Amino acid sequence: MGLQMGAIIVLLTWLGIKLDFWLHFKFPLFTMLLSMFSAFAAIYYFIKDFLPKK
Repeated sequence: MGLQMGAIIVLLTWLGIKLDFWLHFKFPLFTMLLSMFSAFAAIYYFIKDFLPKK
């Protein structure tokens, strides 16, 4: 579970860094957006997996 959450965060943050570099942005817009989205996605994934299924 922890490795999956870490992988989600690392992968999307890395993708944001690459997008910012590819688009030549001076401000790390995609890095910030994708890292925040990845944290929310990892928490959502954890909660969804943790709660009992009905």
